Amino acid sequence: YMFSCGYNGNGNLGCGNTSNQSTLQLVNLWGTGSTKVKKFNTAGGQSGTSYLLLTSSGTLYTWGYNGYGQLGHNHTYNTCVPIQVYYGGYSSASNPVTSTGNAGTPSGGAVTGVWNAWMMGGNGYEYMYVTVGTSDSSNTCYACGYNGYYNLSNSGNNTTNSSTLQLVTYRGGTTLTNVVDVTSNNGHSSSYISQAVKRSDNEWYFGAYNNGCQPIGHSDSYNQRQYQDPDNISGNYRLKNNGMWPTMRTTKQQYYKWVMGGNRDRKSTRLNSS
Repeated sequence: YMFSCGYNGNGNLGCGNTSNQSTLQLVNLWGTGSTKVKKFNTAGGQSGTSYLLLTSSGTLYTWGYNGYGQLGHNHTYNTCVPIQVYYGGYSSASNPVTSTGNAGTPSGGAVTGVWNAWMMGGNGYEYMYVTVGTSDSSNTCYACGYNGYYNLSNSGNNTTNSSTLQLVTYRGGTTLTNVVDVTSNNGHSSSYISQAVKRSDNEWYFGAYNNGCQPIGHSDSYNQRQYQDPDNISGNYRLKNNGMWPTMRTTKQQYYKWVMGGNRDRKSTRLNSS
């Protein structure tokens, strides 16, 4: 079973209202069989917190703050109870959603077979990434929520927020698959939120805003980014897979081959001479 207490201004506690609670309140009867909790994840800050829960059967529920549609329900209403995520979201939902009965009418089919999910961002600029598949090496990535700096990296290649799950792409529009992990910082504003994605082939992808201290490593002017941005598009924050080259992780053998030409002695000479 899940219980909660504390601040509840945006329906954070999932108990059906927005009243703060000083004693534990029942959220849901998860805990047996296919409803066992596989993952519980949150993101947010002083402007609101968003929540997701993934069951062992691959069913996804979200609730809490929803200012940018990060809950994936096809609206931006705060949601005070856990609601299952559908690809098309819900129509005719109440504002706020205080029960499963006024969540509206779902469409597009339930999002099932969810392998992993992450709620990210902060200070009201949250977004959600979801992988659907059977393993770390066999899944497809979707995202919804805040997109002011291409956080969702979807095929539309724009900064429009999305309140339903969209396919995540990288570079010029290749669908992102086989995702192992996704992470982001909270940021004190939307322009300080960046993210990193790791795939099962150990490739890393970086995106969202870069303000000098994010994964790209420097300010985001067009000239400075040409070396690291394979698309050479000024102001384009889509996921890219060379954001940290050549300082990304590598094996010793790769280091000798790429940087030192495969010669251990040259490595010693260069280091000594410097």
